[in-house]
Amino acid sequence: EDLLVENVDDLKIAVVAKNISMIKKLAGKFADDLVFLALENNDFNKISVVIAGLTTNEAIALQLNNWQKTINDAKINHPEISFSVDIFGDNDFSYHNQIGFTIFSSGLSYPIARGGRYLIDENIPAVGVTIYINNLRKILIK
Repeated sequence: EDLLVENVDDLKIAVVAKNISMIKKLAGKFADDLVFLALENNDFNKISVVIAGLTTNEAIALQLNNWQKTINDAKINHPEISFSVDIFGDNDFSYHNQIGFTIFSSGLSYPIARGGRYLIDENIPAVGVTIYINNLRKILIK
């Protein structure tokens, strides 16, 4: 919304769907940056720099800072884990706010857990995770 482009709702749909041709059509001078953000998920530092170049929104800056802290803390405690960050997320996380996550195991294309932050009764902060026992069993039984 900070970009002040026409058809912002259509652009949001295109970005979440990673519809590159539609992003290029709708995003105007921001197309290259939005295509990068839609496709990049391995280098959070680059993602942060691009976002900072697009907006000065304090809430977004705070969120980026929180994500960076979360990634840094996780890497310190679990250096063997690799992280991917999809800032436009997955619509399955529609009730989550701030951070949502999906956990995969090496070599598997399906998740073993999903979770994130959310609000209970619109005002009580909570964090939760759903562990997909059937998917986890597939790993453990190998």
